[in-house]
Amino acid sequence: MDELRQRFADGVLGAFWVLLAPLLQLAVFYFVFVELFRSRAAETGNYLVFLAIGFWPWMAFSETVLRGTALFVEKAGLTQKVRVSKIGMFMGVTLASFLLHAVGFLMVLSVLLFSAEISVSIQWLLLPLIWLVLYVFAVSVGLFFSVVNVFVRDTAKVVGLVMTLWFFVTPIFYPVSALPSIALQLQAYNPLSIVVELNRGIVRAEIVDVALYPMFVVVTVCATLAAGLYRRVSRRLEEFL
Repeated sequence: MDELRQRFADGVLGAFWVLLAPLLQLAVFYFVFVELFRSRAAETGNYLVFLAIGFWPWMAFSETVLRGTALFVEKAGLTQKVRVSKIGMFMGVTLASFLLHAVGFLMVLSVLLFSAEISVSIQWLLLPLIWLVLYVFAVSVGLFFSVVNVFVRDTAKVVGLVMTLWFFVTPIFYPVSALPSIALQLQAYNPLSIVVELNRGIVRAEIVDVALYPMFVVVTVCATLAAGLYRRVSRRLEEFL
């Protein structure tokens, strides 16, 4: 809650920005990709819907990871002055970052529903589960690199570059079918690709032919590694902060 209050206090628009920002982003997508570039790939259907539904899960993941990676170093002064649970602080800040984009996604769905671009179906009940998996993955990656960043301070910069590359190899701006065969096979082990494809299929009431097992394996391994690393070095973090 403190993280949310701080974010709202930092801007003139406060909490209203949570509702306004996703609508402005959606408007930018419409102008640039639909009106300006006239992107109408046949396999994507309505390109604005295709892009929006894939973009917001990525934004939730990306900001959670980047915010989490820098957190322990960023809050070093606070944790040295006040007795606070580092993992509790980490979970609170990353959850706030993730929820802001989840709310943005709901706003985008509302606009698309109102404009009759999509319609509600029973499949939508699966969306919270998909986003929960996404949050666990984002927190796991963020926690792992947040710990590493305490010992190797260039980690945050490297993660930023990796996230940029990850963004472009994940089928957000283009359909997964546009990838070459080798890259297409590797997407089975990219949880973001699977989440994006499932998100699109659920919202648009389409059948998505993806294997879920690799995603759950990758997410479970990442969560286990992050938790194990934190437990192993948590008592030594203060020495390096």
